[in-house]
Amino acid sequence: MNKATITKKRAAIYLRTANDDQQGSGIAEQEVQLRAFVASNDYLVDKKHVYKDSGVSGLLPLEKRSGAKKLFEGAERHEFDLIIVKGVDRISRGYHHFFEMLDKFSRLKVGIKAVDGSIDTLTTSGKARAGLLTTMMTAMARFENDALRERLMRGKLAAKERRPMNK
Repeated sequence: MNKATITKKRAAIYLRTANDDQQGSGIAEQEVQLRAFVASNDYLVDKKHVYKDSGVSGLLPLEKRSGAKKLFEGAERHEFDLIIVKGVDRISRGYHHFFEMLDKFSRLKVGIKAVDGSIDTLTTSGKARAGLLTTMMTAMARFENDALRERLMRGKLAAKERRPMNK
C-alpha cells in the first residue's frame, strides 16, 4: 500500500429522493454530482458504499429506509469514515431523526459532509456549524414539506368543489 492510499478517507455516498421523478435532484443527478465531488477531493468510494433511497420520505427514521439502514450497518462495521450527501435534507427532513442520526454516526466516528451546505462533522468547527446550519435547514425543509402538503390539500379541495354534484 502506498502512502497516498493510507491518507485517503474512505467514503460512502447516500442518495435520497422523496419521489422517483424529481427534476434536477433525482437519484441519477445526485450521484453524478457526488461522484464528481468525491473525485475532486480524492476520497475512496467502493461501489458497494453507494446507498440509495428512491421515492422515500426524509421524514422517515433511518431504520425505516432500506438504503439508510444499510448505510448505518456499514458504518457500524467501520467500512467508511465519511458519508457524502448532496444536502442535509437528503438525510432527513425532521429534527428528531436528523439529530438522532448525527449522534449515531458521531459515536461511530463517521463524519458527514453535505456538499450543498459545506458541512463536515469530522472537524470541531464543522460540528458546531453543522448544529447551527442543520437546525435552520431542517426547519426550512420541514416548512417546505408542510407547505407542499397544504397546497396539495387545497388543490384537492378546489377540484372537489369544481366537480358537478350528482343529483
